[in-house]
This record gives sequence, C-alpha cells and structure tokens, in this order.
Amino acid sequence: MSIVKRHIKSLRILKSDIEKVAEKAVIDNIETILNILKFSQLGLGFRSDGKRLSWTTKKGKRRSGFYAPSTQDFADDPHNKPIEPKIANQPYNFQWTGSFFSFMDLKLEAGNKYSIFSRDGKAALIKRVYGEVLNLTKENNHIINTKIIEPVLVKHVSDNWWRFRT
Repeated sequence: MSIVKRHIKSLRILKSDIEKVAEKAVIDNIETILNILKFSQLGLGFRSDGKRLSWTTKKGKRRSGFYAPSTQDFADDPHNKPIEPKIANQPYNFQWTGSFFSFMDLKLEAGNKYSIFSRDGKAALIKRVYGEVLNLTKENNHIINTKIIEPVLVKHVSDNWWRFRT
C-alpha cells in the first residue's frame, strides 16, 4: 500500500470516531461547561444572546437586570439568607437559594449538539421573564469549542494517526 493510501485509510478511520471523541470531551467536562454558563454568563447578568438581562412588566415598563436598593435591603435582612449577595446596581446573579444552578445539567443531542437545562421549578418562569438564558453566548461557545473540545480532538488525531499503518 502506498503512503498516500495509508494516510487516507487513517483519515477515514479517524473520521469515523471523531464525533464519539467530541461527545466524550463534552461529557468529561460537563462541570466546566456548566460553570462557564453559571459564573461567566448568567452570574454576570447576561442572557444567551449576550445582552444584559431585562424584562417588561405587565404594565409595559422596561426593567433592567440589576438589583434595586430595595432588593439589597431585603437580602440584608437576617431572616433572608441568599447564598450570594444582592448588591444594588449589580447584575442579577440568580443565586438566592442556589437551586437554579444546582439543578443544572447537560444533555447530549443528535447532530453534535448539547443542551443545558435546569430541573429547578423556577426554570420555566426565568425563561418566560428573561428569555433564553440556558444557552451559551457565541463567545462562551467559542471558548468551549477551542479550549475544551478541539484540544481533545487534536490529541486524538495526533495519538492515533500512525495506528493504522497496515
């Protein structure tokens, strides 16, 4: 077999298992991926489209996703114990009890995709009020692809390129 044919054979074999390798990279890094969503996106007050959280009241008033002084006063009351501070004029961090973040999980889907969801009872309400918040922004998705998935794929190809020499 010529050298070119051996490399073509290697490429075909590698191509056939590359999706499984990418899925395993996601599974092995679920906590990292969820933490990027939790702490580099939602916890900083950003929706999935990269815009700041905001909503419209029933009376049509536009509201920002920043804590009001009254929220800080309420959170500072010793009877109310949010797990993260609620500081006036700071973006919402979605961590009062911690359940929304604690019940987040990731599910692999067909077509090299995955979805993030929360089993917390407030998840549907949060989506209805703020819009989509459980998808990664383009920037965070790029980070996942280039810092987590792609290095695993490169290593797999590098480690297995010469495995199929016969």
